[in-house]
Amino acid sequence: MKKYILNFEVTGCMNQCKHCYCYDLKNKRKLIDSDKAIKLAQEFREKTNSDVSVYLLQEQTYHPDFLEIVKSLLENNFMNKGSNNLLVTNGFGLVHEKNNLNRLKEFYSTVKVTLFGTKDVHDSFVNRDGHFDEIMMLTKALKELNVKIIWQIMFLRNNGKDISELINIAKNLEVDHYFVTSEFHYSGHLLSNPNIIPLENDFEEIDFKVYELEENRIFPEYKALEFLNGTEDSQIEKVTLDNLYIDSNFDVYPLSNIEPESKIGNLEDDMNTIVNMLNDNQLLPDKLRERLALNYKDLIESYLDNQSKEMYTAQSLFEKLAYIKQKEIN
Repeated sequence: MKKYILNFEVTGCMNQCKHCYCYDLKNKRKLIDSDKAIKLAQEFREKTNSDVSVYLLQEQTYHPDFLEIVKSLLENNFMNKGSNNLLVTNGFGLVHEKNNLNRLKEFYSTVKVTLFGTKDVHDSFVNRDGHFDEIMMLTKALKELNVKIIWQIMFLRNNGKDISELINIAKNLEVDHYFVTSEFHYSGHLLSNPNIIPLENDFEEIDFKVYELEENRIFPEYKALEFLNGTEDSQIEKVTLDNLYIDSNFDVYPLSNIEPESKIGNLEDDMNTIVNMLNDNQLLPDKLRERLALNYKDLIESYLDNQSKEMYTAQSLFEKLAYIKQKEIN
C-alpha cells in the first residue's frame, strides 16, 4: 500500500529563524481549522487508497487545541498509538501553558528541540530574546516529568565554541540524547544567505568525534565528489511527493520544496487534481518536473566550487546546487 505523510502547518511561529524554509510564508499564517484538517486527511486517505500519517508543523504547541488535535489524530489512526511518539518543538506552548506540559506524557515519550548556539547566539539566530532560556526551562521540566529530551545542536559558521559549551550544558542537565548536525536542506533564506553554512576551519573549535559518533558525514564542498561517489540517488531528497506540506490555508507543497512555484494545489479545493498529479508526475508544475530530472552527480561536476571551504552533508549540498541550477533554468 502506498504511504503518504501529510505535514499540517497548524500555526505560524513566534521565531524568525535565519535558515527557515518558510520564513516569508509563516508569519502570514493563521491557526488551522483542526476539524477541517482531520476531515481532509480522511478524504485524502480514501481517494488515494493509501496509508496516511499526519504530522503537525510550525509551533504546534502554540495552537490552543494542540493536545486535542493529537488525540483526534490518534483516534483516527493518523499517528502511532505506541510509546515512542516524538514531539519536535521550540517549546513555547509547553513553557507558557502548563496544562500542555502536564498532559504531554499522555501522548509523547520524547521531545526534540534545536539549539543554534549558547544564549546570545541562539536568540540572535531565532530573532527572539529569551528562547534559549525557554529551552533550558523545558529541559529541566521534562526531566522532572520523566519525558526524554533530545537536543539537536546545529553547527553554524563561527559557533564552534558554542557547540563545546552546549555539550557540557547537556551533560550537566543530563539530556537523554544530544547530537550535532549541519543538515541544512531548506529552501528560501538559507540558500541565499552566505553566512550560515560552516567553513572547514570552524572544525578547529570543536571535537570532530562528536560528528563521527553520529555518523553524520560533513565534508568540504571541494571534496564532494570524493565523498559522494558511493552515495545512491535514493539518498538525495529530490522532490518527496510522498511527504507533503500543507499550510493553514490548505495549500499543498512537497515538503522538500516549500516555495510558491512548487505549489501543487489546495487540499480543500483541488483534491482530485492533487491526487492526479501524485499519480502522474507529468502533470506537476514545471519547477517540480525539472527538479525530478536533476542528477546530483552532474550538478556537482558542473557547479562545484573547488575553492570553497564550506562544509556540507550530501543532502544540503544537493539543495544548494539544485537551487543554482533551477535559477539558471528559470
